[in-house]
Amino acid sequence: MFAGLFDLGFIAIDLLAIVASIVLLVLYFVMHRRKAFLYAIFAIWVPQILFALIVGIIIWINQPRPLTTDVLIGNYVIDTTFFRGKNAEWQKHTFRLCLSKDSLILYEKLADGSEKQFRGKVSWESGPPAKWSVSMIDAHHVVDPHPTLYRTTNGHKFYYVFKSKKFGNMFFRKESD
Repeated sequence: MFAGLFDLGFIAIDLLAIVASIVLLVLYFVMHRRKAFLYAIFAIWVPQILFALIVGIIIWINQPRPLTTDVLIGNYVIDTTFFRGKNAEWQKHTFRLCLSKDSLILYEKLADGSEKQFRGKVSWESGPPAKWSVSMIDAHHVVDPHPTLYRTTNGHKFYYVFKSKKFGNMFFRKESD
């Protein structure tokens, strides 16, 4: 409702600017070509054009980037900003993921400091945004076959939520973000 009224307001302003410009052009030709009338037309249209350009640039900057396979592929770690504390820190130091075009590898750090790998085969679906599912070769409770992708409001950052049978929701964010 508000957006419709907002648009109607801009249409009304544009119509007034057009009518005022026509009147000023007529006066310019009738009144011996005084430049003041051209300056008035200029003063009417420049703010509107600048406003439209600024709005266009803001919309362009805030457009979400398309989620392609190349954007999603990478290393993921536990994001501790959702839940803080010892458990979140332990998860962050214990688990990490590596997503490639054809596989997902879950790394689990063991008590002796070594890492155990759990491998899965990734299937990509076509169409934007790029979606994938995983079938684990080496089963693990952390890996959800269909992780949920969440994006920030402007779409520039994203994270995956895996529903672990033991830990509940685990939030993985790409390391480069």
